[in-house]
Amino acid sequence: MPYTPDVTKQRTIELMDDVVQRTVQRLDEDDFERLIDIYTTLQRLNSRGHGKTHLQTVRTLELPDEQSSSFTVQLQPLGFSRKPENVEEVYESLQSMLTGLKFWHGCNYCHGDLQWRNIVYVPTSDRGYWVLIDTDESYPPNTTTISWNHQCHGEILTFQHDLFQLGRLMKDFILPLTGKLPSVQTALLSARTSQLDAEQVLTMMNQSE
Repeated sequence: MPYTPDVTKQRTIELMDDVVQRTVQRLDEDDFERLIDIYTTLQRLNSRGHGKTHLQTVRTLELPDEQSSSFTVQLQPLGFSRKPENVEEVYESLQSMLTGLKFWHGCNYCHGDLQWRNIVYVPTSDRGYWVLIDTDESYPPNTTTISWNHQCHGEILTFQHDLFQLGRLMKDFILPLTGKLPSVQTALLSARTSQLDAEQVLTMMNQSE
């Protein structure tokens, strides 16, 4: 079916050839500046040559001047919603999300909205991969109360909430959790009451049994 742009009062999302274009309106000044900082940070991360971060790449960012009522950012890659279909893909998707969180937390941002709608599968000629998208609910840790649709509504947002949400997503896998996966899920679900970080969970997954 034809693609319909996602339009709200604050932003418009359009699919354009090989990029997603987001146009953000200047409605709330603080939120407008926060979103500019988010995409500027993402662009800076892209430029550091880290290789595959499993976060979106900023192709162009048109920053506003004082008179502008909006800014526009173009993001790559394009993907589609697809959950893992076998145990190998479960491991790959988890490692992708943990890698994305490691880089984003390293920029001092919590993602804030780790849900399947914000995870896309990017097909390639070899093996596809998963990317964490939509950083619009991102905040530095311990700076905001979770006021959006989130399992931890009312709590102060931390890096550990992202890990907890990833653990919750593991409940949606139709495949039985085998090998290290049960202990990984247990660690993620307990993250809210610990100092666990994404790097530690990646290490746990990569250790030989």
